[in-house]
Amino acid sequence: MRRSQRPPRDPSHDEAVAEVIARRGRIDILVNNAGRSHVGAVEETGEAEQRALFEVHFFGPAALTRAALPHLRARRSGAIVQVSSMGGRLSFAGISAYSATRWAPSQGCVF
Repeated sequence: MRRSQRPPRDPSHDEAVAEVIARRGRIDILVNNAGRSHVGAVEETGEAEQRALFEVHFFGPAALTRAALPHLRARRSGAIVQVSSMGGRLSFAGISAYSATRWAPSQGCVF
């Protein structure tokens, strides 16, 4: 992707960041800690469920990070903490979809 081609923005993430800045004056830290569990064999986990997991564990944190970064860069201050899960590094039968969605952000794939 060329630098001039930016991914589409989700206005809800931009609105959330703007609301925090309006209320508090600035953002010091963004903690991406959303998550939910999922148990099910690979063949029993549908595409819609897998996409929903990626939305929570991968695309949501990426969108919030993109929304907050302009403010953090303008202030030349702040931090982003990406919380993952041991499930991203160590998987077991029945949690492969969960593990895949937790592994991607922990490997820097979000940014």
